[in-house]
This record gives sequence, structure tokens and C-alpha cells, in this order.
Amino acid sequence: MKDTLNARFRAPLKEHYRRRIIVWKDEEGEFADAAAELELENARVLVMQKDHMFELRRQIEVDYAQENLLIYCPLSFSKPQDNWLLDVFLYSEEFRADYWSLLFQELNIADAPDARVYARSVADFFGSKERREKLRALRERYASAAELEIGVLGVLCGAREYGFGEIVRRVLCCDPGEENPCLSAMAKTCGEDAFWRLCEKSFGYAGAHDCDRLTCHILTTAALDGTQTAELSGLPCDAAHATQAYGFFENWLRRDREGLIGICYWVEERFGVEDCLRRMDREALMRMRVFPAADTILLDAALNSFAQGRLNLDDAEELLRARRDQAWSEEYAAYYRALRALTDMQRFHMAHRGGYHATALKELWTAYADEMYRMDQYYREFCVACDQALELMQMVLEDSLKAAAETADRMYKNSYLGELNALWTRLVSEQGLDALTGVARQADFYRDRVAPAENRVYVIISDGLRYEVAKTLEERLSGSLRGNTSCGTMAGRAAGDHARGHGGAAAPRAAHNGG
Repeated sequence: MKDTLNARFRAPLKEHYRRRIIVWKDEEGEFADAAAELELENARVLVMQKDHMFELRRQIEVDYAQENLLIYCPLSFSKPQDNWLLDVFLYSEEFRADYWSLLFQELNIADAPDARVYARSVADFFGSKERREKLRALRERYASAAELEIGVLGVLCGAREYGFGEIVRRVLCCDPGEENPCLSAMAKTCGEDAFWRLCEKSFGYAGAHDCDRLTCHILTTAALDGTQTAELSGLPCDAAHATQAYGFFENWLRRDREGLIGICYWVEERFGVEDCLRRMDREALMRMRVFPAADTILLDAALNSFAQGRLNLDDAEELLRARRDQAWSEEYAAYYRALRALTDMQRFHMAHRGGYHATALKELWTAYADEMYRMDQYYREFCVACDQALELMQMVLEDSLKAAAETADRMYKNSYLGELNALWTRLVSEQGLDALTGVARQADFYRDRVAPAENRVYVIISDGLRYEVAKTLEERLSGSLRGNTSCGTMAGRAAGDHARGHGGAAAPRAAHNGG
């Protein structure tokens, strides 16, 4: 305290000031003895007494008119006009050395009456040096009692960032069904009422002091944002706070995606959210941005529709667009990739449902190289996505995905491979490989591609590389690298020996050149 006062008197004066006067306010007189014995380097200490006002004014204005002064005031005044030195108080500087003043100065809390009232109400909190240090680290400055209250609650919850949202997140992340350590810390130190009051203000929650229902209320309220649904029947929510709740949800999603989806799954099971979502119309369900059950319901319906041969392609495209950027698109990405491949397969199948009718071998070769290879591509993409999806262990979707896979297998093997191979075999038998005029031969690869090259040539040999895989590689290289990439075809001897391909028609072998 003495060092603080000496430092303030050593500080440069304001313009046009000849000396510094500091009034030390101590209405409760806690530091009267210390003030009586206090000696400063460059200032005289005067003690304000109720019956000696004229004498004190003479000292200030006459006796010590050229000196720096510290005026210790242990008095309080019910009205400003009762203070005979009010003018001196107004042009002087203020200093407080009571416990709360020093504490507020240490923690950079604005010394306002409401802040003092709140601080005194949670005095036990400030008795811990560790808690004080955490409070100071949590926020640079506390400008009001409201900000201080959030800081106190944050420290008790172990928050590392300032904000009521962070407090709520830490409360909700505690294991359900067990004593909540965050609320217990509040109850022991300052009571839980402030937390629940702020929950009502921020999210409209006015129910029982129950963390399970609070979790459901916040997530359900967040789910109303953007759904154009006034309520979710039977679930606690408040549409008036939907925007605030969804902002909280998004912030939580960025910070702890894995933890949040686990809580969403728990709420869905605990409060029957999935049954409620199933009663929503499809358009509203596609706009649902909070509960992952929406993805489960939509995907299950789409996969079953494909399995039963009644998938509406327009509906499937709409679903893929609607869910592409939703909260849990990453967790369900493998399922949506599988649905995308199934949609492409069905579109291809419908375009060729009349069968394949090429009359010349070269015509069939060209048709496969230009467009028909895509069915091989779609089927491979589905198989990869299906395997990845099954590894996610989403038991609710497993049956519908496997049913869709069986339909995809039949569509690929019977309608595509079987018919295409039969046509290829017949045309080869009737016309022979000599009908493939203008098609490069694998036997001439070195002569045509390697020997004439002026620069070094690298040849990568892959046994059984599918043509559609080479086309996929071409597309990816063209999109990610600068330069020219082309993919061509060659006829090998095996094509004349038998009519089968590696998972596809006995059609072009890939000859891939990149530059």
C-alpha cells in the first residue's frame, strides 16, 4: 500500500497542476491506525475528522498549499452537500485501501457498487489464491457485476475461456446420472441459482434444476432454428431462443465434435427424439441441423427405396444437396457417398434399360471407352463406400445398406456385365479383332510410345488395372496438377482369347500418359 501511494505521487502531474492531492476513502475506518503512522516520500498525510473541517481546509489551502497531500477520509456522507471538502474531493484523485478495493485492483475489476455487492455475496470464492489467479487469467478486465459473475462461475467449472456458453458446455459434458462436479462446486461456493437464472435468460429454460432436461432443451431449441417448425411435440424447447441455442450448438461443434455427437445420441435415446423426428415431414427433416437421427431416417428411407427398386432420382439428388453441409455430414459421409454411387448406377441403368445394341466391334469399343465404363466406376465407388460405412457400426442403417448392396450387385452383374459381355463375345466371334481398326495394340507399346521419346520415359506396369480406374486417375490429375493428362486405350492379346474383363466387359486396357 505504501509503495503504491509513493508510486502515484512520483507519477508526472497533469498539465497546469502544481501538486497532487489524493483522497484515501475508507468509510469503515479499517485502516485508521495505518494511516496515522503512514509516512510518504513526497507527500504529507492529513486525517479528516468530523469536527475539524475548517482546520483541515486551512491546512490544504494555506499551511501546505505547495505540498502533495494524502487526505485520509474515514467518514461517510449521506448527501454530497454534507461533505465540507466536496470541492477538494472533486478535483483530487481517489485511493481506496480496503480489502475489496485492493482485491478489485489486483483482479482488474471495475469498482462499482453492484460489483461490490456481488463480490461480498461470494466472499468465500475470493478466499482462495488459486481461484483468484484463475479469475484474473480468464479475462483481462471485468467491467460489471454481470461479467464478474460469469467469471466466477467459469472458474468453478474449470473453464479456460470466458463466456457463459463455455460454462454451460462444461456442465453438460459431465457424465449424466452422476453428481455434476461443476454444479457441486457452484453449490459449495456461491450457489447454483445464478447458473439456472442465466440458463433461463440465455436459452429460455425455466424447468427443474435437472441437467438432463437442460441438455435436451438446449439441443431441441437449437434444432428449431431454420426448420420452420414451431415446436417438437413432447420435447422441452423454446422457439424464441432458437437462434441463441443454435449459436451455442455451432460453437460446441467446432470445439468438441466427437463429444457433442455422443451427447446428441444420448439425448435422442433418453428423450425419444427419433420418434418425434419421424413424425416430421420430409422437407422439415432435411433442414434438421442438430440431431444426427435426421440423417439416419433419411438415409434409411433412401437405401430401402433403392433396394426395392423405387428410388426417386430427383428426391435422392435433393437429399444429397440438402445434407451435404449439415452438422453431421462428415460422420455420415460414407453413407452419402454410397447413396451417390447408387443414384449414379440407377441413372445409368435407366438410360440403358433397353439393352446394348452395337452392331460393330469398334462401335462397342468406342462406346465403352467414352461412356459405358462409368458403370464400372459407379459400382466400385459404391463398394468402397459400403465397406467404409459398415465399419462405422451404425446398426440402424446396416440392414438397409446391405439390402441396397444386394440390389446393386444384381443390377451390375446381371443388367450390365452379363449383357455387355454377351454382346462383346458375339461381336468378337463374328468380326474378329481386326475389326478394331485404328485401336493401338499393346504389343506395339514400346515401338510407338517409348522408342520415339526424346526425353526419359517412365512406365508403370500394373497387373489388371481397370480402365475406369485409369479414367478416375486422369480426372484427379487434371484437377490437381498443372500440365496435360490424357488417358487412351490399347487392345491386348487377352481380349481375343476370351470375353471377360477384370470386373467389367472385355474392353479397352488403359494406356495412361501424364505430362
